[in-house]
Amino acid sequence: MVYHWIKWRWKVRMKDQYRSRFLTPYLSWKWLLAWGIMKAVLLYAASYVTLGQVIINGKFEIGSNVFYAVMDHLIKAMREDPHLIWSVLFFIIFLNAIVSGMSTAKKQKQSLDGEWLQVNLKLTSSRARTMVESELLLWESKKFLMVYIPIMAAVQSYFPAPVITMVLAWFFYLLIGCLSASYYGLSLNRQATKPSFFIRMTCQLAMRIAFLVLSVQFARKLVPWVEQFPLISKTVEKETFFGWLDTGSASIVSMTSSISMVFNWRFWPHNLLAELATGNGGLTLLTGLLVAGMLLYLPARKHSDTKRSWYPFTFYEKWISFLLIWSGGKGHLHFMTRNDLRSTFFLSRFPIIMGPFSFWIYMGLIWGFLDGIDHGSKMFHMVLSFYTFYFVYFYTQASFSALNGIHAVDGVGKRVQSHLHPDQGIWPLLRLRLRLFLVMTVPLLVVGDVIMITLVKPGVTESIILFLSHLCACMLFSLIMYLPSVLTPHFHYPSLEELEDYPDQEKIRNMANGAVVGVMIPMVFMLPCAFYLTDSFSYRSYLWVIGPGLLMVMVLFIFGLLFAMYRRLSRMTHLDHLNL
Repeated sequence: MVYHWIKWRWKVRMKDQYRSRFLTPYLSWKWLLAWGIMKAVLLYAASYVTLGQVIINGKFEIGSNVFYAVMDHLIKAMREDPHLIWSVLFFIIFLNAIVSGMSTAKKQKQSLDGEWLQVNLKLTSSRARTMVESELLLWESKKFLMVYIPIMAAVQSYFPAPVITMVLAWFFYLLIGCLSASYYGLSLNRQATKPSFFIRMTCQLAMRIAFLVLSVQFARKLVPWVEQFPLISKTVEKETFFGWLDTGSASIVSMTSSISMVFNWRFWPHNLLAELATGNGGLTLLTGLLVAGMLLYLPARKHSDTKRSWYPFTFYEKWISFLLIWSGGKGHLHFMTRNDLRSTFFLSRFPIIMGPFSFWIYMGLIWGFLDGIDHGSKMFHMVLSFYTFYFVYFYTQASFSALNGIHAVDGVGKRVQSHLHPDQGIWPLLRLRLRLFLVMTVPLLVVGDVIMITLVKPGVTESIILFLSHLCACMLFSLIMYLPSVLTPHFHYPSLEELEDYPDQEKIRNMANGAVVGVMIPMVFMLPCAFYLTDSFSYRSYLWVIGPGLLMVMVLFIFGLLFAMYRRLSRMTHLDHLNL
């Protein structure tokens, strides 16, 4: 029964996720599976060639940023130690297992499959939950089969390891995923009670403060290196620049040595598997860890759902409603907002209202750099330029992704029928969603700006330009976040947690991210700073360009995107256009 139900569920899931793509609506699930296997074979070939060229033969070119320089240090270490190659690979696999388990727990809470199994197959609540959790976790583990097995096979070609290593890696992947899903699901159930909610809220706030403090200290230690940035003139030798990168990467590696000590602790599963792969034993300890993990899983899987006895977001709901009224929101928007904030989807993700972790990490790094660098230095303006654009983009991206089911256009599901306008299609729906997203994200951004300006004390002109640029950049990047749900909406999703799983939306999301991070910000918005660093602009000209100039460019981008989205959504005036 379990096998047949999972097989049926996978067929439905595959057709549902791929049916809007070109040609795939006409292909069976067998063709889709064959396509997945072909991609796995291609990944093996690419991994084999890359591994041989980069690690074995050492043909790795250091790019023009610190990340590539740090990677060069890591690759040199792996070239001399096959144990480290396996250890890093297994660590990444198990980290993905934890993330998959947490994702499974959230999807299980939103899924209606458990109720269906109880009604139609007369299963108990615990049995139905276990079946849904197993099906979701096995579906999440397809990444192990299609991605990590080809990579492990490529590594095996150069550094032979017993076949049992891959089998044990698969068992540990499933076990870690089950433990993560069970205990994270237990914490989500418990937070429905008042004490557990405040414990999670306190822990989340403490973690954000810790990340902020650590990031500030980390940045202050790197200030002397940052101030030596060589590209502040029109002529600079290539060796000087790469020497500067190598010095910085060595400093970063030395400052993270304590993390590497934790990573290298022998009794972690990834290190024991690496020992087994390199022929240094570890099988007995791995077997013991598997048994211990199974014993830990048994009590966690028997938890029952806790009914919410109180509502913790009364003040936040009133605050958002006030901002919506102030921004011109109407009555039905307030109803939609209350419905979203009182959902189990929001309750499982509520820490995002304190800002994503990346917000506090980047805030700490920028604060540490700006506080330590001389305000008259060109490097001060370069860091400020990073804060103006990259910081806002990553904050907007993380905030949108965390509550994608609430903010995306297709997050309303089949309720979209009530938003159809005879002349404007679902364009009014985008306006409602966009207004809510801005109301939930802009206040924290403004607070961050006020704190940064107060602590760092840039000039008045720079502060005004920074504040206006952040508002325009937030609006622009918010519109970019809506591109997947505008271009390929999926109003027929099985649950809100699975809304981001559609391959066509993921492809658009990746292309938009690459265009913004790799083209728009460095080649458009950061270009005036590059001219200022190389003395092509005077300070006064630089302020004119990043002030009125870039603000006008961003406004043009905003109106262009709004017009394109209006043309797209205003044509969806019938149910046939909505792919329900």
